[in-house]
Amino acid sequence: MGWALRYIIQLLESLGYGKDFIVKGFLDDRLDALDTFSNYPPVIDRIDSYSIKPDDVFVCALGTVTIKKKVCESILSRGGDFFTLIHKDTYISMNTKIGKGCILLSGARIHCDVSIGDFVVVQPYAIIGHDVMIGDWSHINALADCGGGSRIGECVTLHTSSFVLPSGIVEDNSTVGLVVSSCVE
Repeated sequence: MGWALRYIIQLLESLGYGKDFIVKGFLDDRLDALDTFSNYPPVIDRIDSYSIKPDDVFVCALGTVTIKKKVCESILSRGGDFFTLIHKDTYISMNTKIGKGCILLSGARIHCDVSIGDFVVVQPYAIIGHDVMIGDWSHINALADCGGGSRIGECVTLHTSSFVLPSGIVEDNSTVGLVVSSCVE
């Protein structure tokens, strides 16, 4: 439990948090999400009961796009603000537009003239080809590849190692991925 919370702390540490800002804590409806782990900021409140302070800024580490959208909209409706985290090892080419509340992780490659909407996560080693458009709330998992000129709708999940052909279109609220099952004899 609490893996997303711990993962975001690792990203913040790689960006030097504590120098320019501090992590006050986490919001999670499971107040005990980090009880079995040490050296992390605390879970300070549930999402909907937290009273947003004027200097608060947020980052959302949820991977399920529908839940992420609901949680972020709740915080936004109460005056909360989000910022974008970009790992130092992310490659971003020229003329790329990145929305607010995004998380771009280590080794992701984002080529020229790309448009990334708000609250998009691009996991490690994903490839976003030239002229790709990614809608708000989408989640591009590790090693996924969006071919040049493809269009990824809102609230889309591209699972690990999935591939969107060049100029392909993935409609809103879609999930793309490989299904692998194991057989035990």
